[in-house]
Amino acid sequence: DFEDVIMLSNRGGLDDLITVLYNYDNKYYLFTEFPEDLFEEDEIDDILSILLEYGYETQLTIHRIQEYGKKIISENVFAEIRKHFK
Repeated sequence: DFEDVIMLSNRGGLDDLITVLYNYDNKYYLFTEFPEDLFEEDEIDDILSILLEYGYETQLTIHRIQEYGKKIISENVFAEIRKHFK
């Protein structure tokens, strides 16, 4: 749900993630990548816990979503959403 993405964007500490937002089959998908030079494994686990409070992990591959979905926000999803939704 897009409302969940808006609420998630207001959480702190997520702006260093590499993020892209897609829409596919009337659902929103947040692609998230953790730069290895910025995050330790325990930090990644903590952030994943936060992300999963607002959504679900998908079984779809990113390749399928990229090919058939529509890219809504191409980078810095949380910062971009905060610009438009306070």
